Amino acid sequence: MSAESTKALKVQDCELFDSANAFVTEAEESTKSDRTTRSITIKYINKEYCALLKLTFDLERNITREDNRLSADHIETLRETEMQVKRFHHTFNSQDAHFDDSIILAHIYLTLANIYYAGTTDITNGKERIYIAKEYLRQCVKLLKGKELDRRAVLTTLQALCVSRNVYIELQEIEEWKQVTRKTLEYYWMYTEKKDNYPHPVYILAVAGIVINRNYEYDLDILYARTLQFLMLYEYYCDEYLPIDNCTMIMCTHKILNKILKAVPLLMKYPEWVTITSQLALLFIKNRRFTEARHHLAAASFVAKKFYEEELMKMDKNKLPTQKAELRNTYNKAVADIAIKWATYGNKLLCLSGERFLHEEGNEVATGNLAMESTKLIFTDLENELQDITALIRDTYITDCKDAKPIFRRVLRWLEEAREFAANTKTANMYVDITRGIFLAYKYLARYEQKKDNQVKLYKQRIDTLYDISKTVNTDDANVRKHVWLQLMLASYSLLDIKTEDLESLDKINEELTAEINKLVKYNIHSSELYLGIYIK
Repeated sequence: MSAESTKALKVQDCELFDSANAFVTEAEESTKSDRTTRSITIKYINKEYCALLKLTFDLERNITREDNRLSADHIETLRETEMQVKRFHHTFNSQDAHFDDSIILAHIYLTLANIYYAGTTDITNGKERIYIAKEYLRQCVKLLKGKELDRRAVLTTLQALCVSRNVYIELQEIEEWKQVTRKTLEYYWMYTEKKDNYPHPVYILAVAGIVINRNYEYDLDILYARTLQFLMLYEYYCDEYLPIDNCTMIMCTHKILNKILKAVPLLMKYPEWVTITSQLALLFIKNRRFTEARHHLAAASFVAKKFYEEELMKMDKNKLPTQKAELRNTYNKAVADIAIKWATYGNKLLCLSGERFLHEEGNEVATGNLAMESTKLIFTDLENELQDITALIRDTYITDCKDAKPIFRRVLRWLEEAREFAANTKTANMYVDITRGIFLAYKYLARYEQKKDNQVKLYKQRIDTLYDISKTVNTDDANVRKHVWLQLMLASYSLLDIKTEDLESLDKINEELTAEINKLVKYNIHSSELYLGIYIK
């Protein structure tokens, strides 16, 4: 459902109802489809509830502007708000109350949950803060029970479920996050009937008289896309049961991204679209769908470039230096993240081609999982713009060292781009992916080398490269340093293994080889001690 074909809900000025504490408002939805124009009248909304919702909305917005840091005034307002909510809660009877009041009160609870979840320890200690958010979310969901798919409630319902998912993850309550994630998908499918053209949800903030200067037409789709992004991340790394099958998740995510692409950055900011798209590319890689993986990575690179051109190059001169620095860092991080995923793509192509190379010989063949790939998923509107990017690396299996080397060099170049960002910003966690990518790139290229001397040369280069990186990792994160040293230790053992694999007896070991083996053994002991030292600490 495009912005051109559908007008967003327009909330008319509130007219006072005959009660002193309530008013009536009307929302109209117009479409050019076969759906008739309908008017939705929302009655009996309690004015006190609306005032409190506006107060909590303004409080959350002000806290967000301060990077979720709470001033003394913020905390005072929060405490007063919570006291009013408790008073309303004690006098509120959900069975006798009008449902519109229930939605308003539910959204107040949701806003308070957002404040606590995103807030700092200025409110309370970290663990307690999350439990308070969890309780507010429970109250929110309770008020909406049985009406989750109502047009007035569905957006608040999905927002509450998405925040609940994050809370359960932080509390490591795995079964609970699986349950709310499943509900999020089910409610979206049931409300939209899996169609592009579905009735717009009524935006309860607008009904309450809160002016939002943005189009909320795609809010359900965006919440759905974020849920799918999380599931993709979890599926890629965990391989556990999910409430949606792999093929459906891929198709749904692509469909939503393609729909939202037309409205970036108005409805979804450039970095978020880039992140979800590149994450989808990893699933294509995992399923050996290299053409689609390359296309989605190219789309992510293209939109990242648009982000640079439209927002960084045209940056408002009145922005604070900290805001400018944050915007540049967001862009650089997005580019580095894409570079790592491009390297993953190249390494996977080298790996799978190498496996075929070891077991069979033949002509160049296309890649892909034919069972899942009857129709390729691509962004047709971007095909021409992406040609220069997709030309950087092939999407077909390779059969010899000559074809492997350009991919290998490209992988190292992408990892070097990511390494520059990690070094300049002290983004230590990125080193885990970088060092692993380097380790694998050399390993896979060595499979194509027929001469042992060339293999040894590659293994030595890998050790030198990883050692250089280990000296630049400046972090107190023991897990990151442990991982870097692990890759270096494995690389040194691999070199020792290949140097000695053909030795059948000690008689064949000359003095030169003995000296080299002794040197490698000492180096292995040294790298093992460094790794174990970090591990034990």
